[in-house]
Amino acid sequence: GRLVPKGEWLTAFKTEDYYLKISGGALEEELVSDFMSLLRGSPLFNNVSFIYTQNSQVGKTKVVLFEVTCNYSMQPPGAQ
Repeated sequence: GRLVPKGEWLTAFKTEDYYLKISGGALEEELVSDFMSLLRGSPLFNNVSFIYTQNSQVGKTKVVLFEVTCNYSMQPPGAQ
């Protein structure tokens, strides 16, 4: 399935010791919640946390900028 909902884009990833910070934008705040739910539902991510959202504008389009953090695993639980 798709991990990033339509109407949302990722702009930056920062990793360090299985810690991941993801920045991006969305056309509406609900899409940020959808993205976080998808991360939480994946066996590869845990401790998903919302850091911030900020209303902004790209050209004439209103957008929501966001940042989330989580821990990640290179293999899903139970993988050999």
